[in-house]
Amino acid sequence: MDGLTDILAALAIALRRFAVARKLIARLEARGSDPSLVGVLWETMGMVELYVGKQSDGVRSLRRGMLACRREPRPTTHGTDEKSAEEEAESASTRKRIALRLAGHYKLVGRFDEAIGLLDELLQEPRSTVEPLLLAASCYHATGDLPKARQLCQEALSLDNRCGPAYFRLCDVALDLGQTHDAIAYAESGLDQDPGNAAGHALLALSHLAAGNLADAVLCATKATQRSQENKLAYLVAADALRRLGESEEALDWLAQVQSRWPKEAKAEYQRALCYLDLGRPDKVEESIRTLADLPGTGDLVSDIHRLLDEQP
Repeated sequence: MDGLTDILAALAIALRRFAVARKLIARLEARGSDPSLVGVLWETMGMVELYVGKQSDGVRSLRRGMLACRREPRPTTHGTDEKSAEEEAESASTRKRIALRLAGHYKLVGRFDEAIGLLDELLQEPRSTVEPLLLAASCYHATGDLPKARQLCQEALSLDNRCGPAYFRLCDVALDLGQTHDAIAYAESGLDQDPGNAAGHALLALSHLAAGNLADAVLCATKATQRSQENKLAYLVAADALRRLGESEEALDWLAQVQSRWPKEAKAEYQRALCYLDLGRPDKVEESIRTLADLPGTGDLVSDIHRLLDEQP
């Protein structure tokens, strides 16, 4: 009977008949069905609910999946200790996977403390993969706890010294700490493991820009855009470096690429204004000011441009 019920539950999830699926899964729980199976069903429904925008329901389903995996399976007369241990291990694996999915969702919506709470619990258990360490590092980084983020990345590298994402996160942390030479070294180490990573090349470009290596910044940004034309950071870094090198016309070409793909990017419009200031085009500077004024959260950028205009002879 359980076999038919779990098939019906899976079908109800696929058809997005969530209320029906919820009742069927609850029926399986009441019967003491395999905790891992019940957990997977709750997990599947939770992920589908999140996908269709039912955030609260999705979170609730994922949490129920985690709880289901902690439940003891119903006793059987024909089972063995070996089978019981295997089922327990499978339930624990399912629970960890659901916890990671839920933590990833919390991170995505900016609920970093809740994500950290889940991940800290996972990290108390024996570690076999870098994924929870990297996810926790990104959450601690987002909350400003840079030493903790760096520690977690280093722990990830102790598990896998070829882990490119750990090196890239360390680069980000080093940049936030103003350690530009360390940032360059970390980005280069990450690219040693993943040479085609466009975001990694953009991060290396940003590190060179922060260190004042302007020509290297342009070169690395160019490599990033050759690998992905959707890497906004690379275009912005190249434009900034070129402007500082006195190549404002070329910088404007790079910024045009940003505007064609991301028309409301305030940083690009701010850099356009700076280029036009360097080129002696006050009319274009005023145009950029008007554009920025229509974008949210740009008051400081507009004030800075006005300050630069007032400082001109």
